[in-house]
Amino acid sequence: LGVKPPQPGSVWLIYDYHGLSTAASYAVPLLMQRNKLPPKRGPFGGIVQAPPLPPFKERARYMVQGVLKGMLNSLAVAHESGIVHRSLGRSSFILSSVGQDKREATSPYAVVVERLRVILGDWGFSASLEEAVQEKEFIARCRVYGITAVGPDGRVNGAAIEFAKAEDLHALGFVFLAMLFTTLAEPITLSAQLPPTDDDSWQRLFSEIFEKDMDEFRDYCSNEEVWNSVVELLDKEEGEGWKVLGQLLLARENVANQYNDADENE
Repeated sequence: LGVKPPQPGSVWLIYDYHGLSTAASYAVPLLMQRNKLPPKRGPFGGIVQAPPLPPFKERARYMVQGVLKGMLNSLAVAHESGIVHRSLGRSSFILSSVGQDKREATSPYAVVVERLRVILGDWGFSASLEEAVQEKEFIARCRVYGITAVGPDGRVNGAAIEFAKAEDLHALGFVFLAMLFTTLAEPITLSAQLPPTDDDSWQRLFSEIFEKDMDEFRDYCSNEEVWNSVVELLDKEEGEGWKVLGQLLLARENVANQYNDADENE
C-alpha cells in the first residue's frame, strides 16, 4: 500500500465506520434532496430523470419507526447506563446503513427501516448522572422548576435525576420537530419558501408565542399547506403524535409537576 509496516508494540484504534450523514443533513424536504441528486445517463447516453419519491406513507413510516424511534432508543440506552448527553441536536445523530454505502440511510428513496442504523454521538458535554446533578448550574435550573436537587443532608433528590434526563428529552423533542417538519414537508415547487424550521424559531414559537400550549402550536402548524401531510400523520389515533411531542417538549414540566404533587401528598 505504499506505507511502512507498523512498529512492534503499536497501539491501534479500531471502530465501525458509520459514515458522515447526520440528521441535520437529512432535515431537508425530500423533494429538494431528490433534485440535488447527480444526473444519471440512460443506455443511449441521454439524461434519465430521477424516479418519483416513494409514497408519503412509506416515507413517514421510515421516519417514525426508523429515524425517530432509533433516536429515542439510543438516548434511552444512555440514560439506562447512567449517562446524560446534555447537548442533543440534529448533528448529534448519525444516520447510517447496514450496507456498504452508508449514504443509503439518508437517500430520498430510503424506506426500509431494517437497513437503518441510528448512532448517537457528539458526547463532548455528556456526564454521568451523579456528576450532572451536583453541578451548580444544574441545581439552579432545578430551582427554577421548584425542584430541590440536593437535600440538607447532602443526598441527591430522585426528582433531580429524572430532571437531568428530562432535559435531554426536551432537547430531543425539538430534534423530532425538525425531522418531521423538514424531511416530510411537501413544498409544491422547489422554489417555494418554507416556514422557518431552525431550532431558535421552534423554541420561540413553542415557548414564547404559544406559551407551551400544544393545541395552539398544532393550529399554527396546520395553517401551513406545506405541512398538511405531517399534521395529518400526527393527528392519527386521536392525536397520539402530538401527545408524544408534548411529552418530550414538556418533559421538564412533567417531572416538576410530579415532584410538587408528591410534596403536597406528603
